[in-house]
Amino acid sequence: MSRSPGEAEVLIGQHAAASRKLKNLCKSTAHHPWRHRRKSRALLPTEKKLLRLKRLKNKEDYQSWLGEVREEIWKHAHEARERFSGHTVKYFVEAIMAAPKKATKAREKNRWNAFLREQVRLLNNELPEDEPRYKCTDSRILPEIKEKWSEMSAEERVKATQDSMEDLQEHRDNKTYAKRQVPLSCLGDTRRTIEAIERELANLHERTGSEAILVVVRGSVNHYATPFSFYTSKRVSDFVATTYKTSFSDLASKFEGWCIGGVESIKKNYLERLLEKKHETSNTIVAELPRYGVVVDCWPLRTFCAPSALKTLNEVEVLFNAWQTGATKFRVLSNEEWEKWEAETLRVKLAMLHDEAVDDNEGGDPAGTPTATTLTNETDVPSTTPGDAPLLPATFDAPALPPTPTTATVTTGTKRPAGEGAGGASKRKKTQDTGINVGTTVDGEPLTVAKKPRKIRKDKGVKRTKKSLQATAQSDEHTAAAAPSPSTSSTMPVASSSTSSGVSSLASPPLTPTAMHPPLAPPPAAPLLTPPAVSPLSTLAAVPSPSTPTISASPLSAAGVGPPLVVPSTVPITAIDPRLLSVSESMTTV
Repeated sequence: MSRSPGEAEVLIGQHAAASRKLKNLCKSTAHHPWRHRRKSRALLPTEKKLLRLKRLKNKEDYQSWLGEVREEIWKHAHEARERFSGHTVKYFVEAIMAAPKKATKAREKNRWNAFLREQVRLLNNELPEDEPRYKCTDSRILPEIKEKWSEMSAEERVKATQDSMEDLQEHRDNKTYAKRQVPLSCLGDTRRTIEAIERELANLHERTGSEAILVVVRGSVNHYATPFSFYTSKRVSDFVATTYKTSFSDLASKFEGWCIGGVESIKKNYLERLLEKKHETSNTIVAELPRYGVVVDCWPLRTFCAPSALKTLNEVEVLFNAWQTGATKFRVLSNEEWEKWEAETLRVKLAMLHDEAVDDNEGGDPAGTPTATTLTNETDVPSTTPGDAPLLPATFDAPALPPTPTTATVTTGTKRPAGEGAGGASKRKKTQDTGINVGTTVDGEPLTVAKKPRKIRKDKGVKRTKKSLQATAQSDEHTAAAAPSPSTSSTMPVASSSTSSGVSSLASPPLTPTAMHPPLAPPPAAPLLTPPAVSPLSTLAAVPSPSTPTISASPLSAAGVGPPLVVPSTVPITAIDPRLLSVSESMTTV
């Protein structure tokens, strides 16, 4: 039978509401009897015989009456066949018998039922312990209660049944959904319910030809019910035997072992149960969370975070139970509280942005500011090179230095080295992680969300170089890759200048990558070298000032064999070949 979309939505909503009610009631309310039970008296043999004869007579009368009714039904079916042609007599019999036997919807509670139940309870409380109790349909008390109800006004009826309505609904829910605690009671309820369902399915099969399979097993080892299986025809059993290669009895036994053996918990590992519980907790929180202006109260954990960020199943279960029981809940902020919270949040965000900007500038200086690069060693040599001495612009990029086992202090620019003077550049003290107040803990204290710490970069504690120096280092690597082999000789023009004290020319062999950058080593305490004879292969010239001595070097030092080039600290360098001194920190200045 097809249904309209509106009817389908209504049925789905009713089913969901019934499922939620069943879930909540089965967890919170235990099943309890609603009838007064008194001790029964043992019957005498004569009384038992009379009772047996009475039951037999009632059974015979019932079968006789049932036969008369069936004959009457067939009579009405023949009349319908004569009046409404087009169908057989059997069709009309089935149409007459197709009325539903079960109620399609529950009856709504009303004030008369609540009043009647309350009055019957008061009358039963006055009876002795062994006396039989009155029922709501007892003709001895029903007229009196009905007369009292008729004399009451509408306001009096509402006032008299205000508490009884809730008690009546709780009584109905307890009978329908409450969980039974006694195993014998569970067995009786299971047996009676299965018998009723079995009859209904059998009648449904007879009326409509529908096939059904029913398998019922116990859910705990503490229950007494045995596996039960039911099918409506032989083709159902043939289907199970052909498809699953088993019988109904074996299927029911295996199903019982699965339910009471805990196979589900064994198959589902810890991680799957943790993820499932996180998902349920997230859905519970989102379902109760309005869009804006809410805070959480009585958070049960130490840190406020999403359920997916929790690492253990115990924490997730504690959080889930706190939301399910209502201990942890959301609270809507007032307009004043909302404005105050919004202003505080903006202030905290601005402070975070400021801290991030300060952290980015702590590793290096702004563009355009001279930097000091310090390579530490056991004995640092301070530099006294004047800061205003101009350097000759480099005409080519020298290759990078190979790694050496020893290093020295190299200072570039005007900032003093780290080893000179007391103290050093003071760094701004990093502020502590800030937080945003989003609610309260179980103790009532403010709950804060700690800012997630930033990932520590790899070069933390190392001074950053300027972009120009990085570009120079990259170009040095390209130049080293494209440099000629050691067997290839090359020359370049010599810059020379004449002064009153003359010109000193330094002879050196053709420069190779090794000769251009000799290995760095601590300078030996050697005197100044004397200038050799002028050679036509000179490739290096230095022009000193008129009032200073001459700078000299030997071919061996240029080739990396002899002692390195020594420059007195009192001589201002006015011109020097860029192959021996470059901005990429390839030379030691003493």
